Amino acid sequence: MSDKTFASVMGVILDRLGGDGIVTHGSPAIWLQVTPAEDKRLPDRYAGARRWIRLSSIEEVHPKPGIAIGDDVSTWQYVLQVAANGKTYDVSPVRYLGQAVEAPVERLLALISTAVSEENRRRMQL
Repeated sequence: MSDKTFASVMGVILDRLGGDGIVTHGSPAIWLQVTPAEDKRLPDRYAGARRWIRLSSIEEVHPKPGIAIGDDVSTWQYVLQVAANGKTYDVSPVRYLGQAVEAPVERLLALISTAVSEENRRRMQL
């Protein structure tokens, strides 16, 4: 199975098993629930650290190796991070195996694009 096919299958499986851990608010989504990223620590979703950031403020989306043992990147577990307003945040405590991280990255990019478009549309109405 190719990496692209594997990523696609894993995206469907994640969705069916309860999602990718990405939490948004609004319709269309305007806010994203995150926790501050800490070096050398896996994401944690404890209540005191959670906060909401505007999707339109996100400047970067990147998967980061959370557990990387060996040279085979297909066995690494990735976490999803975003950069906004000069800070880095973890998007979800879920770890994604290898190419499976591509599905939540694509979903997050689509959410950001929609939020930016909606914000621009609202500005034009003012």
